[in-house]
Amino acid sequence: MKKTTYLTSDQRAELIEQCLDWFDDWKATDPYLYSETREERKQMMDVLNNSDLIKHMEKYYCQDIFTYL
Repeated sequence: MKKTTYLTSDQRAELIEQCLDWFDDWKATDPYLYSETREERKQMMDVLNNSDLIKHMEKYYCQDIFTYL
């Protein structure tokens, strides 16, 4: 059975902003490792559906991403 993730537009935007803030911190620490821009990262996340977005965030940003809502 497929699990559906429900996020409001505000929740989704808040989670993406939190991830982008972390990305900015990482990029400031090691700019050569993170060559893409904040906008490019945002565009990568904007096209994902909610379930895929959460999987992406848990894998690359924070395993307990829902604590930031």
